[in-house]
Amino acid sequence: MPYHTDNKKKNPGYKNTKSSESKTVKKQMSLKEAMNKFEEMKNKPKPMNKPSTMLNKLQKEFMKSHKQSKLHNDLMTKLMKLGYCIEAAHKLSHKVVGK
Repeated sequence: MPYHTDNKKKNPGYKNTKSSESKTVKKQMSLKEAMNKFEEMKNKPKPMNKPSTMLNKLQKEFMKSHKQSKLHNDLMTKLMKLGYCIEAAHKLSHKVVGK
């Protein structure tokens, strides 16, 4: 059989098993799992500011325009409330979650 012929057309019982096996759903990490992963990180920087319950004006404005995944943004907000600056929270969030 020549290499350029299509098995699907010649053989009606042909079944492509590669496409059905490769469809695996990647489980989304939760915020709790992301925080646990952050806590287990080695050599993480210390927060520059004191922990607070709210974000300041600059942080709020930044988060309005920051278009990343919900988990990434939630982890960033959590880290900023722990006292990390915007840049440090962003870098740590990328290490833990990604985009």
